[in-house]
Amino acid sequence: MKAANGGRQPKTVKRYLYYSGGRGADPQENPPLLDIPRRRGVASNMVRQVLWIGVVVAVAALGGCSHQHPDGAETTPDEGWTLTVVNHHWLDVSVYVVSDGQRSHVGLVAATRTENYEMPARMISTGRMISLEADPIGAPRGVRTERLSIQGGQRVEWTLETGLERSSVAVW
Repeated sequence: MKAANGGRQPKTVKRYLYYSGGRGADPQENPPLLDIPRRRGVASNMVRQVLWIGVVVAVAALGGCSHQHPDGAETTPDEGWTLTVVNHHWLDVSVYVVSDGQRSHVGLVAATRTENYEMPARMISTGRMISLEADPIGAPRGVRTERLSIQGGQRVEWTLETGLERSSVAVW
């Protein structure tokens, strides 16, 4: 009895894993890694489907990473603010926010490190002025900024230099 395909065996694709010699290496030295019967259309459709799924996943992942910020966006008083402390000092520094005479500990910034802090809006409610204070651990004196007027959504960057008297603050 003859097979349905006319007695012919399907072509077999032999894939070789060459450790040396590259193309044209002797198959006797390197036995085939896989014997895969070749069927027209099945492999190409599967490859197409896998590529399509990969493209869809990549587009979805990149779309989730986008941020849209309108150019004319105004800050709101309910919005917090960001404090970035760049410590060029050789000692660890304890950072405080002073508002209405109350001193609130923000965090500890290790020597020669930069830290970012998301600050609550309650510290900068309408009409409040704040100042920043840094106390190096083990040093006799710290440093304090002038009084700053901060609005919701703004960013404050305080750069502490090795000589604390040369430190600077920027608000934007």
